[in-house]
Amino acid sequence: SSTLAERGMDILTRYLEAYESVIRGPVDAEVADAILTRHGVSNGSYRSWLLASGGGPIGPDWYDGVEELQQSQEKFKEEKWSVAGFVIGWDGAGNPIVLSNGGKILTEDHNFGGVHELAESFDELLAANIR
Repeated sequence: SSTLAERGMDILTRYLEAYESVIRGPVDAEVADAILTRHGVSNGSYRSWLLASGGGPIGPDWYDGVEELQQSQEKFKEEKWSVAGFVIGWDGAGNPIVLSNGGKILTEDHNFGGVHELAESFDELLAANIR
């Protein structure tokens, strides 16, 4: 049986192959680490994805690259959402997609209210969106 880390690498490899034509990556680790450190983000799966992909789609939603992450954090703070964490993207309706401190991927619906879990972990988010 494979370890979670090996499974995570496999999921990332499969994601990169599936989305090869639309991702921008890879990106410089120093640039990515600067923003992740500034916001206290230490999620290894998310960091690996960000470095390898440079941002891009996961399923129907777009996930920020290093260029957009700081602006998204500022927008998120200004708009006063109740969900907490690090914004990693926005869905088509303008709702934030957030990496929580506990590692879950959450969103908040500004039309209907409520915080909803999209995935138990970043690896699960990727796995659920790979064909």
